[in-house]
Amino acid sequence: MPLLDGGNGFRGRTAHPHHRYRGGGHRAARLDITARTSGETVTLIVDDNGSGIPAAERAHAFERFYRAGRNPGRGIGLALVAQQARLHGGTAALGASPSGGARLTVTPALPETGK
Repeated sequence: MPLLDGGNGFRGRTAHPHHRYRGGGHRAARLDITARTSGETVTLIVDDNGSGIPAAERAHAFERFYRAGRNPGRGIGLALVAQQARLHGGTAALGASPSGGARLTVTPALPETGK
């Protein structure tokens, strides 16, 4: 997969052996990371092929120390992502990935260029 995507951003992929959570769910075996530009906007998208985050839990996933079910995470990672996005005037959102897992979309506000 090419690193540069038509001059509008980049795409990357990483993979690791498939693991099972202690709670029975599946960790993602693949991450697709994409950056897209459109005018003055940059959007970072991270897709995985894990078990995803149910729609009813997505809003809570950005709360500090929130853990869905028996997820082995500590509930701090997505809260920090959302905090950094807000501190930079942007947004963070969760959705369903075309890969079957979760999609994290981060759109930071870009600094003014003084044009």
